[in-house]
Amino acid sequence: MPLHPVIHPAGASFDAFLRKHHPQSLRMRGTLAESGGAFPVWTDNPAAPRLAVHAAQRKWLLPVGDPDAVLAHLDDLDALSAEVNRGSEDEGLLKLASIPPPLRDALAASRPLVRQSPCGLYTLRREGFRPFREGPPVETLREEDAPLLVRLSEYGHDVAYCLERIRGAPTAAVRIEGALASFMIVHASGDIGMLRTLDAYRNRRLARAVVTAMVERQWARGREVFCYIVDGNTASERVFLNLGFRRAADVAWAVFGPPEGG
Repeated sequence: MPLHPVIHPAGASFDAFLRKHHPQSLRMRGTLAESGGAFPVWTDNPAAPRLAVHAAQRKWLLPVGDPDAVLAHLDDLDALSAEVNRGSEDEGLLKLASIPPPLRDALAASRPLVRQSPCGLYTLRREGFRPFREGPPVETLREEDAPLLVRLSEYGHDVAYCLERIRGAPTAAVRIEGALASFMIVHASGDIGMLRTLDAYRNRRLARAVVTAMVERQWARGREVFCYIVDGNTASERVFLNLGFRRAADVAWAVFGPPEGG
C-alpha cells in the first residue's frame, strides 16, 4: 500500500499511534502543536497507521513508526525525498531525521551511509526538574537579534526561520550591558534548541538560567519539553543533565545515497 498524504493528521487512531511510539514521536507531536495541526504527513494507512512521515525543516524526512514499515516503504521515501530535495545540493539523497540506530543500520546494509549526526533525545519530567534562577534576569529575543542567530547557527538556519520562531514561540535570552549573551528558541518541531552562550560570557552559568526559563515557558503553554544534543557536545549535556533532563533515546540524522545497483 503506498503512502497517503494527510494534511490535518488527527483522530483517535493517529493519537494512539503517536503515543505508542513515544518518545520517537515527540518531534512529530511538537510539529503538530507548533503548526496548529495544519501540516502534511504521509501514512501507510490513515485509519490505522503503522508509519507516518513528515517533510521537516531543511528538507529532512521524519519517519515515525515500526521499523519494518519504514523498510517496506523505502521506494515511497526515496520518491518523497527526491521531491522535497529537487534542485538542492542533496538531490538524489535520502535524508532521515531522528531515526533510531537499528533503523539506520538496517538501511546502511543496502545503501551507502553518506553522513550522519548521532544525537541523544533528552526529556524532562516535572518531578525531576532542578531549576536554576541565579544571575541576570532572563528576557526574550527580539526581531533585531535574528541576524546574529543566523551567524551563530551551526545548521544553516536562515533569517526567515529565526524571525518566525522569535515571533511565533517563546524564547529566552540574557543580555549583559545591552549585549546578547545567551539565548535559546523553540524549534518548529517543538524541541527547545539553538542554545548558545557567546564566548565572552561563558562560565557564568547563563545557559542554565536560559534553559530554566525556556522549560517554564514551554510548560506554561502546555507543551512537552524535549531537546536533542549531538553526541560529543559535553558542555550542553552537562547543562541539561544538571537541570534534570535525562537521555530518553539514541537517534541519528542520517543521509543515504541511492541503493547499490539502483
